[in-house]
Amino acid sequence: MSHYREGNMKLRPGVVVGLTVAAGAWISSGWSSLIPEDQLGYLTSGMLFASGFALWFRMAYVSRRPKTPEIMDASSGKGWRFGVNAPLVGFITGALSGLFGIGSTPFIQLGLMLLLGMSMRYAAGTTMLVIMPIALAGGAGYITIGYLDVQLLATVVIGTMTGAYIGAKLTKRVPAAWLKTCMVLTPMLGGAILLF
Repeated sequence: MSHYREGNMKLRPGVVVGLTVAAGAWISSGWSSLIPEDQLGYLTSGMLFASGFALWFRMAYVSRRPKTPEIMDASSGKGWRFGVNAPLVGFITGALSGLFGIGSTPFIQLGLMLLLGMSMRYAAGTTMLVIMPIALAGGAGYITIGYLDVQLLATVVIGTMTGAYIGAKLTKRVPAAWLKTCMVLTPMLGGAILLF
């Protein structure tokens, strides 16, 4: 809500990506029980490092290319490119999230920027809308296999909602260089924590 009020969100792409992300998370969440726990931790850590590098690559190299009219159309929720790329971003990132138990936020942001041509600010805000269906569908999938700690969930939700509200207020106020650095380093820090 805070990102929406601040004008950081593109609603239509967020809804389309969010619906397909839920499908991907629901389908793949049951598969995680097939991966041994020690390997799942390493795989999740690797995914987080990969997402940080992917975001860095996107910001360092791909963002220098001028936007084409087709890409700009996609970012506003129009055209054939949007019709193909939005569900693709949603399903793939949802599947990653359900399988590895991560929000896949960096991958969603990367998909929104690379395939739908969104700016960094819009990608950050729209991702906050997209992660709601991921959490609901992935969580429902994990409930069915018995991997849900309700007390921990309630505590984390309270903290996350508070942080998200404050963070949304700062998105337009933080210098772009800081925002880029944090977007890249945050998943890598998470990956490093998982290794130790």
